[in-house]
Amino acid sequence: MISYFPTCCLWCESTHDILDDWQICRRCHEDVFVNSFINSVNKIPFYAESFSSRYLFNGSLREMIIKWKYNPSPEYTRPLGMAALTSWGMESINFDYIIPVPPHIERLKERKIHQTLLLAKWIGNWFGVPIFYDIYRTKRTPSQTALTRSERVENLLNSFAVEKSRMLNHKSILLMDDIMTTGATLRNLISVVRRANPRAIHVRTIAYNQIRKSL
Repeated sequence: MISYFPTCCLWCESTHDILDDWQICRRCHEDVFVNSFINSVNKIPFYAESFSSRYLFNGSLREMIIKWKYNPSPEYTRPLGMAALTSWGMESINFDYIIPVPPHIERLKERKIHQTLLLAKWIGNWFGVPIFYDIYRTKRTPSQTALTRSERVENLLNSFAVEKSRMLNHKSILLMDDIMTTGATLRNLISVVRRANPRAIHVRTIAYNQIRKSL
């Protein structure tokens, strides 16, 4: 008989007290997720129908996301997906499409995986919602990390484009990313998707970076 659950924790490799749905042990669940959870970050900093980001990008969660994003370590999609499911409040929202924030093709070649797409597929399989693939970056933007808020906005100007936009007409969209700092990337992408006349855009990220001063 084939087992689809790990015999040890993905994070610390302990074999004790494994939470099957999360594929990590109870102690690591506490360390990575419970300690980073915040009561609510639901203020909508975009022209969107809803927004939620319920974890701080710090501590062990920060380490996991960085490994998942840059190493790459696709196995962490499962616990991060469970974190999304249990915190995003999506049960009452019907989505027609999921749109993960796309990387530039050159950056994708460097990283080898599109980690946000992996998460989007995981969420999509859970809810039975398809991915909308026909959106892409039109230019490779420098890293946002060391930029000011105004520099981030300028950096991302006109950096996305949508093909087959008619497919989004009057549809409900889940737009998702891993981390939000100033929201410049999401704000730019939302403005592009809005041109396709969707019925609603709901924005979700796993974590937000507390270094931002304001939205």
